[in-house]
Amino acid sequence: HTRLRTVTGVQTCALPISMSGVYTIDAAGGNYLSFGAAVSDLISHGINGPVTFNVAPDIYNEQVTIPAINGINASNTVSFVKASGSVLVSSAGTSGTSDGVIVLNGADYITFDGINVLDAGSSASNYAEYGYYLTNGASRNRIKNTVVTLKKANTNSVGIKLFNNGTAATSNNYNQIYNFTIQNCYNGIQIIGSSSGADTSNEIGVASTGLNLIMDIGKTTSSLPVYGIQTTNQHAAKIFNTEITDTRAAGTATQATGISYSGTVTSTRGKIYGNKIQDRKSTRLNSSHRT
Repeated sequence: HTRLRTVTGVQTCALPISMSGVYTIDAAGGNYLSFGAAVSDLISHGINGPVTFNVAPDIYNEQVTIPAINGINASNTVSFVKASGSVLVSSAGTSGTSDGVIVLNGADYITFDGINVLDAGSSASNYAEYGYYLTNGASRNRIKNTVVTLKKANTNSVGIKLFNNGTAATSNNYNQIYNFTIQNCYNGIQIIGSSSGADTSNEIGVASTGLNLIMDIGKTTSSLPVYGIQTTNQHAAKIFNTEITDTRAAGTATQATGISYSGTVTSTRGKIYGNKIQDRKSTRLNSSHRT
């Protein structure tokens, strides 16, 4: 993705050409052999049109982090799409407590469609905490048709997490999490906004019909509360068509909550509808909690 530029009396240099069009990610031989290689070019070159990466079925053993990309906007988007079969991104973490398998760090207008994720860690020294992790102002992204599998023994594990501990400038807005299965995590989904600047219009739901599934959640001896879905400091969010099942919390003071929603302005706190919560066990049970 380079072109040569010659200026009289100046040495010829190679300038990057912005990306657009359709590319392949295929470990057996595509335009890119890995997600990391594709992301590296996005960072280096930016885009000047829509970009789609068709991903061949395989297990990709890598951690993926995407920052803000030059040239990206509502028309010029980036999509990672399963071409066929099963696509799995598998990665361990570190001894830290905020490792994501796929991370959108300030990235906007990114879609992951049919890309499953797995925590490959085996102990507290290398668990991955999050399947998908959106932070630092990541907005207008879409995660859909995915299966997220982590390790519920890790009480920091969250299938999909959006997190802002800053201000309105770093809020994560207008993201969509659609058509998913999240399993074997301590918590299902967390969308955590900041009291200094709430997130706006994030959605957990389905693109057309059907139900999402959050299952096999909690189930340790930890005294920490367990959430199917937890949101804080949200403005006009939606949570719909999601089934939360097989959730367990331990201890006499431990709470198992299906959906916890904390909004901002009363008239635009959000909408929760069409969900199904069942098969939870705890000494304290909340089907839903709204503030």
